[in-house]
Amino acid sequence: MGYTFHFDFEVSLIEWFQVNVMTVPFLRNFFLYFTELGDSLIIVLVIGFLYWAYDKKMGVYLAINVIYCQVLGNMIKNLVLRRRPYFDNENIHALKAVDDKYDIYDIKGQGFSFPSGHCTNGAAITTSLYRYTKDKRFLIILTIIYFLVGISRFAIGVHYPSDVLAGYFFGFIFSLTVPYMIEKLGRDKAYIVMLLFGAIGFLFCKSNDYYSTYGLLLGFTLGDLFERKHVNFKNTRNIIKTILRLVLGAIIFLAIIEGLKIPFSVDFLEADQFASHLFRCFRYAIGVFVIIGIYPILFKFNILKLDDKLKG
Repeated sequence: MGYTFHFDFEVSLIEWFQVNVMTVPFLRNFFLYFTELGDSLIIVLVIGFLYWAYDKKMGVYLAINVIYCQVLGNMIKNLVLRRRPYFDNENIHALKAVDDKYDIYDIKGQGFSFPSGHCTNGAAITTSLYRYTKDKRFLIILTIIYFLVGISRFAIGVHYPSDVLAGYFFGFIFSLTVPYMIEKLGRDKAYIVMLLFGAIGFLFCKSNDYYSTYGLLLGFTLGDLFERKHVNFKNTRNIIKTILRLVLGAIIFLAIIEGLKIPFSVDFLEADQFASHLFRCFRYAIGVFVIIGIYPILFKFNILKLDDKLKG
């Protein structure tokens, strides 16, 4: 399943890193740590902090850019169908699975290689935060972080260097299109365009990541619309409130996407069929809609009687 293509130097570079760099314990741990900074969980926590606590507008701006970039990136992955380097090169080893829930050689579970999702996310975050804040410190710090994330992705054997470069390129370009559409069409119409264009992937995408990220896009756009019309919560600078909002939001989201799986068999949930893919999309859409649109209703009830000033 999938296709194998690469430049000769890419394989040689990965092999050199794995022999000369990743065998040094400190450097191995260093790159295994940095590769986690491009993980979706870290990004979700950052967006959750911005949206629920620090700056709602910044959170929305960052979230819609990153989520839409993920959808488009996964659509490209399912068009290109590039196999990961360790699948076809015996001297390259996957030092960390892309998804620990699946066998290391399960192509459907580990996903395709081009472009790197971590680097697409990194470029989208860096571009978006800099454009929103105009703060060069974000640009410098995040560029360094995601440069190292990019190196880590081929150092651990799960991407070719060209996957990394393509991820940076697509993340940068895609993150510019979202603000442009919102400026020209307005937020709600831009959301419709994004949803319709992203839905083209239903015609050909087979990977779990596409259906998960499209569900995130659907849930977020509907949740943002609902929140603006019916909730309109306020941010907080209270540290205790911030932690509570993050922890409870994460618990609710995980409870929904995992709880909805209970009535169904593992065979159905993991089947490569449209109904299973559609249900995965539905789970993530419901989970995100609840935590973006409905969950913030709780913020209006100051149960612990805490003010919104910065503490600590």
